[in-house]
Amino acid sequence: MFVSRQMIENALPEHLKQLVNEPSLDNLKLIAENLKQSMHDVKSEINELKNSSLELIEPEIKKTETFIEQINDLHKQIDDINKELDEQEFLLKNASQIEEYKNIIDQIENLNDVIKIIEFLREFKLNLNDFKTSIDEKNFNKCFDILNRLNESFSKSALFDKDEPSEILMVNILKEEFVVQKERLWFEIDLEWDRLLEIKSNQIKIDRKSINQNFMDSLSQFSRLKTPISGRKQFVFSNRMKNFSQKFLNLIETTIINSNYKIESKNDSDIFYLNFNEMAHVIELDAIDIFSFKINQIMEVFKFLFENFFKLNVYVFKDELMEQQSECLMSIFSKFTQENFSKLINEKLVVNILPLTEFSSKLNESLTQNLIEFEQKLHKIEYNCQLNQQVRQTLDCLEEIYVRKKCKFIIETARNMMKDKNLIFDLVNTKDLNKSLEKFKDNRKIEELLRLKNSITNTNEILSIPDFAISKFACQFINLINQTLAEANKICTQSPCEIKSVSLFCLVTRNLFDLYSSLVPTFYRSTLKDLPKLSATLYNDFFYLSINCLILGHKYKNLINKLKSMNLDKNEFQYIDLQDIISNFNYVQIAPSLLVTGYEIFYNQVENQEKNLIEFMYEDCPNGIRDISEGENFEMFKKSLKKCILHLKKLSSMWKDVLEENLFKKIIGQLINLVIKDLVKSCLKLEDISTNDASFLHSAFTIMVEAINDLYSINLNSESSENLSDDLVNLSLNTNLADLDASKFVECWQKFKYLLVMLKANLQDIVDLWTDGMGPLALHFEPEEIRNLIKALFMNTDRRQTALSKIK
Repeated sequence: MFVSRQMIENALPEHLKQLVNEPSLDNLKLIAENLKQSMHDVKSEINELKNSSLELIEPEIKKTETFIEQINDLHKQIDDINKELDEQEFLLKNASQIEEYKNIIDQIENLNDVIKIIEFLREFKLNLNDFKTSIDEKNFNKCFDILNRLNESFSKSALFDKDEPSEILMVNILKEEFVVQKERLWFEIDLEWDRLLEIKSNQIKIDRKSINQNFMDSLSQFSRLKTPISGRKQFVFSNRMKNFSQKFLNLIETTIINSNYKIESKNDSDIFYLNFNEMAHVIELDAIDIFSFKINQIMEVFKFLFENFFKLNVYVFKDELMEQQSECLMSIFSKFTQENFSKLINEKLVVNILPLTEFSSKLNESLTQNLIEFEQKLHKIEYNCQLNQQVRQTLDCLEEIYVRKKCKFIIETARNMMKDKNLIFDLVNTKDLNKSLEKFKDNRKIEELLRLKNSITNTNEILSIPDFAISKFACQFINLINQTLAEANKICTQSPCEIKSVSLFCLVTRNLFDLYSSLVPTFYRSTLKDLPKLSATLYNDFFYLSINCLILGHKYKNLINKLKSMNLDKNEFQYIDLQDIISNFNYVQIAPSLLVTGYEIFYNQVENQEKNLIEFMYEDCPNGIRDISEGENFEMFKKSLKKCILHLKKLSSMWKDVLEENLFKKIIGQLINLVIKDLVKSCLKLEDISTNDASFLHSAFTIMVEAINDLYSINLNSESSENLSDDLVNLSLNTNLADLDASKFVECWQKFKYLLVMLKANLQDIVDLWTDGMGPLALHFEPEEIRNLIKALFMNTDRRQTALSKIK
């Protein structure tokens, strides 16, 4: 046995352990002896321990034996329990077999249900296929039977109860297919209606070949199967009848009520047509004859429908009674149309036939009688229409309807006149329209108007509209106002209905002026800038209308006073502020605003022309008159000045025959003054004017003097004279008159003329014209302006200094 060194060290006492590291013979012997002694001691200890352990272990062994006996008893009990468990397990195995048997029976029953469902779905699918085939073949009786079976199956089966998708895919497919095929059926039935009855914008067509009672029964029997609308009779052609009713009423309105068409019926084999052809020549009839003619035409259309189609009976279903009834198509048609048809007769036909000239009280009785006869004829063809009550309401306020129609017509006529450029550009001279205003000379409003318009001429005894051109529109517009007020004056009585009519006529004439004031400047806004003549015409129109506003107030003062004194029943008329409007009603208040609007139009035009003249002045000659004698400056300046003069002549030719004479001279003078003032100002700013410059300036400025003669000249003798001396006299007189007008209407004219004189004068001449501030130059020039001009024209000499000292 191998003994390690470590084992030997552990067995030796402490004092001998070091001998192991000193391997000598003596040491080894000593170690061997010690080891033997140690072995002997160990054996002795083991024996002692053995003897003592036996005494301790024996009681424990007895306890262990007792424990083992207890364990054996437990094993017996466990065996008994296991035996009982085996018995219970056997019983449980028999119970599970019984449960399995029950489950098998349930599965068999479920399989039977599935087989029934499959058979049901198969039968439903077959019926659905037959249904589809019947639709394709248009066998509507067969479709009806199959649809009843499908509906019954659909309602009884729990598979189709839920709206949500079923877990069975086949059920979902069949449900969708059933819905699709039903929609196909309704579509095909609708197509049959469209084939039988077709309505166009000018024709009604009926196919008589297939129309018979049996065929309509086969189609209308589906009414009960369509989803009914609660409380209403359900008809299989409800949607088509509704669409046809709308088209029918539109056809009646467009071809008979609103227009003049001739009705002709014809047939081609089994197809019957009712054509609406526009009349080439309209027959002039009075209102009663027109009304009678049109309701006879409407009756002819109804008879065509009834005799060829709508006399047939069809089945309708009412869900309240839960029964299907037979009813005439015309009766059903009346339920779809009677409300709108009554409106059409009362609100359209009656209004349209009312004359726009004058209202007659006999019209009421005649219309009532015609409408009663018309209603009786409709009842004979089973069209149920209650017109009487609505007719009474319409006829009771027939005069008001006439007035409202007339007012609407007046407004539309006025609006069309305002937009008619031919009327706006076609001129009329007020000389032919002049009226005596002697009765109005003390009116304060006229005095205010006269202050706004200085060109009007008046004397102590007569006040007249000045001579100028207005558009033909303004003339016709005033005529329209007068005609309306004349009719209002004619029907002015104390009865409430006529009070309302008079008030409406008066208010519409008042509103026409407001319409003109707002519409015309807006409608012609883009044209006014490019057409100076139009601006002048509109200014005259506004002025002419403002004068007529003052005339109307006096001309119809009895009408207006009577209107203001009337007591209006607010509950009857339902006009909350009508009393306030009428109590303050007048035309005089409109006059200043009309004149101001016309003034703004023409003022903007004049401003635009002033900008054009300034552009022409410096467009070709940006340096103006500076260094005019050098290079091509003179020709360039003369070109710019001639362009301004040419433009002034164009404006003069456009305005001369339009504006009142004094106003024309004033406006042209304003534009001439703009050019002359710029020339004078530029000349006075020059610091050095050579002799050549002065000569060129004088030559250029003379062109403006010659232009004044053309712009302000008048034709003293329209016929050419053979006497040369007479022509010279007329020319001289014309020149003097033009110079006189220029002095009156061109502010800087005299200043400009004296500037021309100074450009050619010597130093002493200028001093003489000043004459110590008492000469003619002092009336138009400041001393500083004369001094600067002398410094620019003459060299610095003693004579110049002496002259300058005299200009104070």
